[in-house]
Amino acid sequence: EVNWEEKKRLAIKNAWKHQNFIDLPTAGKARTREVDPTILVEKDIRDLAGRPIRKAGDRVNPLQIQPFTLTLVIFDPLKEDEMRRVGQFISRNKMMGKPNPVLIATRIDVQERFEIEATPSVVTADNTKHVFVVQELGPIDPVKTEKAAHTQGGK
Repeated sequence: EVNWEEKKRLAIKNAWKHQNFIDLPTAGKARTREVDPTILVEKDIRDLAGRPIRKAGDRVNPLQIQPFTLTLVIFDPLKEDEMRRVGQFISRNKMMGKPNPVLIATRIDVQERFEIEATPSVVTADNTKHVFVVQELGPIDPVKTEKAAHTQGGK
């Protein structure tokens, strides 16, 4: 007799053991960079009727085709300091009336597409320049945080 509940529990428990995770450093300072997502077409791309869509050698920037309107926050959920930085970012975002960002743990492959070098990072897009904007959240300044709390709390 097979204990299917136990098999299911073990499958879930062991699923993460075989994953290749990205281990990025925590951002040592705040900085903002632009990332050009342009790709080079390596060979001709045709539709089902054989009509050319893109030719080999074409350069394509997906932000010129479709605007990127999300805000992504990439972070390591196992690092308490990063969790505090992300929490502070979300609070500021909410106070400014901005929509909630999409939260992404570093344990998935976003590093290459957005050229993530450190976490926590916030990814948005400048749809005029057609570039992604990667903002690394530097350490929280306790003095500034304390002043902001007093200002918002009515002194």
